[in-house]
Amino acid sequence: TCPFPMPGWLADQALPLAQARARLAERPALKIVAVGSSSTQGIGASAPEFAFPARLEALLRAALPGIRVKVINRGVGGEDAAQNIARFDADVLALRPSIVIWQAGANMAMRRGDPQHFRTLLERGVETLKSDGADVILMDSQASPSVLSAPRTTDFVAAVRDTARDQDVALFPRFAMMQGWQLRNPTLAATLVGPDQLHHTDSGYECVAEALATMILAGLR
Repeated sequence: TCPFPMPGWLADQALPLAQARARLAERPALKIVAVGSSSTQGIGASAPEFAFPARLEALLRAALPGIRVKVINRGVGGEDAAQNIARFDADVLALRPSIVIWQAGANMAMRRGDPQHFRTLLERGVETLKSDGADVILMDSQASPSVLSAPRTTDFVAAVRDTARDQDVALFPRFAMMQGWQLRNPTLAATLVGPDQLHHTDSGYECVAEALATMILAGLR
């Protein structure tokens, strides 16, 4: 389990997952696709089953008895938002998910990209995902030392937040959540990031999965 309790505001700010609820009313199945880069793929985890998509699937299956839950991992390490979008047709939309979790921002921030261009890409990508009838959850960057050292990280985090608001999709505020943990217990929070100072450890991925499960379950109610 995550060494930190889940913040109460995670469930409070969850948007209704209307598309997923409608599909659940038709048949007891929930398909989620997680798309993004290395922290979706699970770099830093000791095994693939400890990446957040696999752990999210296990948590949702336990919380939703009688519902066939599948979380498909479509993370590719090193990709940026444009490369994610180029895979949407084959890796996301073709699977007809009820929910898409799109994690983006860290690589462009560390490569000193343009936050406004990133915002434009996000808007285009969300519109594409929504057009296929999926609920969308945008996940921002991890608050790890390598990401925090990028000069405009907060601009990329803000781009994810603002796009979620303007496109009326859910925001998973990983950056703020991790900053809260660092303020609460810096020593314990450091165990959620691996020796590369970038990717999550197994414990870090577990915290992401538990927080996502909290939001998704709230959104399905």
